[in-house]
Amino acid sequence: MMYSQSKAEIALDTHIQTTITNIDLTFANIPYTPSVMEPYIKIIHRPGRKFQASLGDNGWNRISGIMFVYISYPVGASVGTYAANMTAERVVALFEIGTVLVHENVTVNTTSAQRVAAIEGDTRFTPVVEIKWYSYVSRDTII
Repeated sequence: MMYSQSKAEIALDTHIQTTITNIDLTFANIPYTPSVMEPYIKIIHRPGRKFQASLGDNGWNRISGIMFVYISYPVGASVGTYAANMTAERVVALFEIGTVLVHENVTVNTTSAQRVAAIEGDTRFTPVVEIKWYSYVSRDTII
C-alpha cells in the first residue's frame, strides 16, 4: 500500500516528467552524475502539515507539501542565465495557482508556484522554484 503523501508527490512528478522532456530530471535519493555542459532539473519534496479537516469516523485529513525544483544550467558557451531563467518561468507556469493533478484517487491542488532563489556558482547557475500544494485524503493515510 502506498501513502497518500507519496501519491500526491507522484502526481506532481508525473506532471513535470510528461511536460518537460528536453532536460534530464533527477530526484532526491536517486544517484545522478550531471554532465558538465548539460542542464538538468533536480526535484526535492518536503512534506508539510497534516491536520484533521472534518469530523467523524469517515472524516478527511488535509495534507500539504512543497516541491522544490532546482534548474541547473552551465554558465558560458552562450547558455548562461537566460536559458535557466526561461526554464524556471516555464516550470512556474506549469504549476500555476489552481493547477489540479490526480494520481490514483488523490487529487492535488497547487496554491503557489514562484521563483524563490538562485544559486550562483563558477560553473553553474541554478534558479529555484517553489511549488506549494495541498490535498484532502481519507483519515486513514494509507489508501
